Amino acid sequence: MMWTFCPECGQRLTKAEVDGRVRSVCSSCHFIDFGLYSLGAGGIIINEDNGERSVLLIQRNRSPGLHLWTIPGGYIDHDEIIEHGIVREIREETGLETEIIRMVGYRNHLERGKNDSYVIFLMRLVGGHLVETPNEEIAAIGFFAADELETLDNLSETSRYLAMLGLDYRGQGFTSVPIAGRPNIWVEG
Repeated sequence: MMWTFCPECGQRLTKAEVDGRVRSVCSSCHFIDFGLYSLGAGGIIINEDNGERSVLLIQRNRSPGLHLWTIPGGYIDHDEIIEHGIVREIREETGLETEIIRMVGYRNHLERGKNDSYVIFLMRLVGGHLVETPNEEIAAIGFFAADELETLDNLSETSRYLAMLGLDYRGQGFTSVPIAGRPNIWVEG
């Protein structure tokens, strides 16, 4: 989406060079259009019942990824921080209450003119009940052991890798560190 009018003050935007690139700018309030960005997050949820580890996957019932098996997750709303957004997305898609253990991955790519970032968290199951499926978002849901991941049809390769990473997890990754008066930062450790 290209802005014609300033989203902050409503004045018509003009073109000007900013940081070596031509960008849409507002001469009234000095807004600069730095482009389109999206932030998504996925959660790896491991179940350890009866000594066997399994990972939660959902089969998507709408785009993006229609009919693919993936780890649960989705887009973070513009007015929420990622730590809240991933918990909300998992609750909406699965009915489960979770909390973040660690950040375990990050990817970034350009897709159809927007800069798309995706952050992957290892999550701890703390409550809730799996949703009835199918529903508007989810065609199917279940926990899968490592050997089942090898033969599961329509499992996205990214989610296969992340699910195996979660099943093999032994305490590495990133952790959230609170900084007084500022958003948390994610550090390795």
